[in-house]
Amino acid sequence: MAQLLPPALPAIPPVRKYKHSEVNLSSLSELALTKLGKKPFEWQLKAARHLLCGEDLILDVGTGCGKSLVFQLPLLLDDMDISMVVSLGYCVDSFG
Repeated sequence: MAQLLPPALPAIPPVRKYKHSEVNLSSLSELALTKLGKKPFEWQLKAARHLLCGEDLILDVGTGCGKSLVFQLPLLLDDMDISMVVSLGYCVDSFG
C-alpha cells in the first residue's frame, strides 16, 4: 500500500546579515522602549549590532545585567524572525 508523505515545507530563507552602517542603534533603542518597555544600554545595542552583522559574540557580564536583551533586540527588526538561545550552563546542570 502506498504511503502518503506530508506536504513539503517551504524553503527557509537565509538569515539576513546587516552591515554595521545599516544598523541604526537609536532606532533599535526606540523599538526596545516601545515594544519591550526597556531602554537598552549602549553596550547592549552594540552587542546586538554584532549579532545582526553575523559576527561571533562573547559577553562576560554578571547575572541580571541584561545579556538576554542583547539576543532579543535583533528580533525587533522583523516580526517573522525566530531566535533560539541555548544556555550551556543549563545544559550542563540538567544533563551532566
